[in-house]
Amino acid sequence: MPRVAPVTGKSEVPAEHHAVVDDVLKVFGNVRGPFSMLLHSPKLAERVLPLVTFFRDESVVDAKLRSIAILSAVRERAAAYVWAAQVGAARRNGLREEVIDLLRAKGDPAKLPAEERDIVTYVRQLMRT
Repeated sequence: MPRVAPVTGKSEVPAEHHAVVDDVLKVFGNVRGPFSMLLHSPKLAERVLPLVTFFRDESVVDAKLRSIAILSAVRERAAAYVWAAQVGAARRNGLREEVIDLLRAKGDPAKLPAEERDIVTYVRQLMRT
């Protein structure tokens, strides 16, 4: 059975859904990641996009701390693709290389500042139970 091809642009969705692709392009600059599949169901993509932008742009959680939580969870699941997709954002959000290295190695967070340590510990406990 053939795989579903990722959507990469407007030409691959019906004209009445081009606005959804435009919205994705405004947020990400291109069609990538989960939206390359979600756009096979434009109405679903239209509903998911505001959640993504809320968590990314409007959350009360600091972007650096959010990146710690994301990378901790991704590493617990050994999701290499998602790690690669998120580590750049973590760096842009100000996450230090030593924290990224610690998360990559599943190292001991004891030496991290309390707020960062608590996030890593919480995510690991959540993902492991």
